Formats: sequence, C-alpha cells, structure tokens
Amino acid sequence: MSLLGLKRIINIHHDLSPERSTPSPALGQPPSPLAPKRPPLQAKMSQDCVPSIKPLSSLKDFANTPLKQPAKKLDKGKAARAPATPERDLVKKHAVPRARKVVIPRSPVSTPRRSTVEVVIPTPRHFAPLRDVGLATSSRYRDAPTATRVEDITEHFERVTIRDTKKPKRARAVQPPKFSAIDTLLSSCLTATLLPFGDVFTSEAFGSVLPGGRTSTPVIRKIGEASYSEVFTVASSTDDEAIVVKIIPLLGDKPVASTVELPDCSEVADVVREVETTKRMSSVPGGGFGNFLGAFVVHGCYPQLLLQAWDEFDEESEWKSLRPDVFGESQQYAVVALSNGGQDLEGYKFEASRGWVQAASAFWQVADALGRAEKWTGFEHRDLHEGQILVSAVPPSTPPQPITNYLDSSATAVRATIIDFGLSRLEIPGHGSTSTPLPDEVYEGVGNQWDVYRAMRDRIESADDAASDAWTAFHPITNVLWLHYLARRLLRSTPTLRKPREVKRSASSVPKKGALAEKEVIRARSEAAWHMLVAVEAALGVALSVRDNARVAARKLQQFASAEEFAEWGRQQGWIA
Repeated sequence: MSLLGLKRIINIHHDLSPERSTPSPALGQPPSPLAPKRPPLQAKMSQDCVPSIKPLSSLKDFANTPLKQPAKKLDKGKAARAPATPERDLVKKHAVPRARKVVIPRSPVSTPRRSTVEVVIPTPRHFAPLRDVGLATSSRYRDAPTATRVEDITEHFERVTIRDTKKPKRARAVQPPKFSAIDTLLSSCLTATLLPFGDVFTSEAFGSVLPGGRTSTPVIRKIGEASYSEVFTVASSTDDEAIVVKIIPLLGDKPVASTVELPDCSEVADVVREVETTKRMSSVPGGGFGNFLGAFVVHGCYPQLLLQAWDEFDEESEWKSLRPDVFGESQQYAVVALSNGGQDLEGYKFEASRGWVQAASAFWQVADALGRAEKWTGFEHRDLHEGQILVSAVPPSTPPQPITNYLDSSATAVRATIIDFGLSRLEIPGHGSTSTPLPDEVYEGVGNQWDVYRAMRDRIESADDAASDAWTAFHPITNVLWLHYLARRLLRSTPTLRKPREVKRSASSVPKKGALAEKEVIRARSEAAWHMLVAVEAALGVALSVRDNARVAARKLQQFASAEEFAEWGRQQGWIA
C-alpha cells in the first residue's frame, strides 16, 4: 500500500481513535477548560492530499480511488450493510413455556390488576457420547465410585420393561379388632346383630323370652315412662302372661341435625352398665329384684303398634311427654326385657280391707332385699323412690290370720320388686365396683325425695374414709335413708290408705263367729300393721338424727348403719322371720 492511501485511511478514521487521558491539574491551579466537543463525523473525504493528486470534489470521484473497489449503487434512504454470512441455527426451534403471573393490588386504592408474563428460555442441551465419563451424583453418594461405562448403562436399560406388574404389598401386622360401644352392648344381648325395630317383637329371639312363645300378633300396652325410656308390656296373647319391655333411645357417635325437639337419649356406655347391673341384681339370693330376661339392639322408626299403645296411655295420663315418632330411620334403641313385677308403688291401689297389711309387707320385703344385696354384692340403690318399687297382687292361700311374718306373700297377698339401677352402686366380680354420679339437678329439687339426695351427699362426702371419689365407696347408710323415706311415704302420702278406725273392746264382749270373726281379724291386722309402720318410721327418724343430735345419742337409742342391720332389728321385734 502506498503512503498516500495510508494517509487517507488515517484521516477518515481519526475520530475512532481512543480518547487521550487529560492530566489532572496541579494542586492550587485552576482546572484547564474543557476542549470543545468535536462535531460528529461527516461523510466527507479528507482534503489533506499531496499536490500531485487531484482533490475530490464529490463522492463519485471517491468510488474510483485505488483503495476502494467499485461498490453497488445504494438506494436513497437505505443504510449500507456489510455482506452477511449465512445464518446457522444453534438451537432447534421449540415452544417456550410462558407462565402467566397475576399481580393483585394490595388495597382498593392501588393500581388495578395487571398481568406480567415470565418467559423462561431453557439452556440448550448438548449431548456428547459417553465414553468413560464420570456421572454426577448427589452428596450422599460421593463416597461411591462414580465411573460408569456406557456398556453398563446399556445393559441396565436392556433389563427395563414396560409390562404392568403389581408391586408386592408389605405384610401388615395383625391388629386386634376394635370394638365400638354398640359392639360391647351387643355382646351383652341375646343376639349379636342389629334387628329392625318393626320386626323385633315377632322375631324368634324375642319369642324365646315370652311366656307364651313366639307370635306374629303380640299384645302391647304402655304402662309407664321414665326420663330416658318408655315402658311397655308385651304378651303373646291376651290370655298369656306379659313381660315388661324398656325401650331406651341411644345417643349416636355423631350428632344428628333435627329441626324438632327429640326425647332424651342415653349414652351407650350407660346402657351397657344398666344391662350388666340388672343381670347381677337378678341373681341376688332370695330374690326381690327385677328378673332380667334379655336385651336387644334395634334400629329404625317407632313401630305403629307401639305408637298406638303410646297414644292410649297419653290420653289417660296427666304427664305429657314427647311422642317418639320424631325419631328417624337411623335411630338406634336398646330393648331390655324384664319379668313383670306389677304396678309401681306410686300408682298402685291398695285394697280397702287389707291395704295396711299389704303396705307393711311391701316395706319389709324391700328392706329385706336391700339387706341381702348389701351383704352379697355391696349394693346401694341411691334412688329408691316409689317409682322404683313394683307391687303385684298375689292370691291369698289361707283365710285371714294374724300376721306373724310380713315377708310371707301368701299371707299378705302382695309381692314387691325393686327395679331400675341406673344410679346404683354395687360390686361385680372381676370388674370391681361400679357406680354413677348423681346429676347436679337432683340437689336443687324441693320435697322429701330431694331431701334424701342432699342427705346422701352430706353423708357420703363427709365420711371418715371419704377418698377423692367418695361415691365409689360402699356407704350402706344410703339404703337406710331411703327406707325412712319409704315409711313416711306409705304413712302420709298414699291416697288409698287411711288411718284405721280403732274399735274399743271390752272384756265381756262375746267372741264373733263366721263372717263377723273374719272381719274382726282383718280390722285387727290393719291396726297392727299401721302401728308397726308408725314405730318403724319413728325408729328410723331417731336413728338418722343421732349423727347430728348429741342429746339423742346420749340416750343410746338404736342406730342403723345399713339395711342389713335394720332388717335384723325387725326380726328381733317379731315382725319378719
């Protein structure tokens, strides 16, 4: 290249030379003024040429210079481009996933929602043949050898199949079966399966407890009700002996939504306890307690036959309760079958001629049964009001005679039975003692019955051996409290019993014979029974007041710590044998 050509190149590209650094001024000297900014490079050729060369007058002359090859004519308004090399695709074209992201304003006054797009461009993957290349592993496998040959990987993949094979399941440990509360109740029943409510009274299992056997047309009558149950009698026919059936609605595991008020239901665990307690008490030597026949668990709506009996009882009863037709198809019930002990003492109508004898006999039968149960199973009833004592008439076997033993049902023509052990305390072999705390509302009632509950609480919770849970201990004094209540109830609150009229007798009166003599015996027995109950009520009242009356205690009167002691005192008096 000639010197002239080199000079032109230098002059044309002089503005692209690197900027020279300006030396900093010395300390104390004013900074030198900035050099004027050079105007941008114009499309003008340099005129610094040697005299022998003709100056360029236009760009047309520049096209024929020795340093520049002839160029193509450019269109006006278009920039010149250097010849481009063919484009090569380094990465195969593919769809780019674009995740859409929504920005939610932080408050109502912030900017409205806007959408932004996040573009993720994956890095091209470069595949190279694997020849003695170490494979990357996680940190926990760094100690293992990492060199893997292609032949090993190929052999591994040859063993991979796409067949659908079932993964072998792990053997599970055998778990003991879980029993629910209903299962526990069913284990105490005659049949371990749930029965439809409408079919239970015609089933073979229920027919086994009926005195007349299985029947397709049972005779059902309602005879009473309690807070948590309805009480019916069921017989095979009108001529057969009936049994008593208690129907107890059960609380389910889950609450049931209902728009109407439902009757009270019982916890399944409480019913299990009642069934086991009733079984135990029906085995007390000497009897005197309800005889347990069997239990069933049923489900469904109340049968129409029971509802009809319920309506007939409701028309004659002064108490109005909820009709059980409000229960649905999923409701479960416990059906407890018992022997028929007769009418409860509250509604029993004593005979006019022998009423006091019957009342006295019922009282001593209850006292004797309590005494035997105390000794045999550590029993306390704790709720022995007149509704828990059943009385049934018994045909007398002999003509009226003076009573020497009020426990003789054939002489007194009456039999008493104790029922309902929901609040009772007793001991069951192999299970220890069982008891149920009294609900708090019983301490708030007004009347003689409610006074007994409060007296029981005072006696039990202030006992010398009272533990943290004193109600589980044995306190037979509670039975004495209820016997005192029963004696007062018979003497003062029995509508069909009136104080017998005393007849004055003289020594010279002629003995009567025949019917007159029989009436005289009946009158004398009634007077004796009434006087006996008066003496009993007084003795119990004094004995129970000794604890709080030092003057009475100093007189060394008879005290009764249990029904067993009281029954023994009655034998000493010659009233029972």
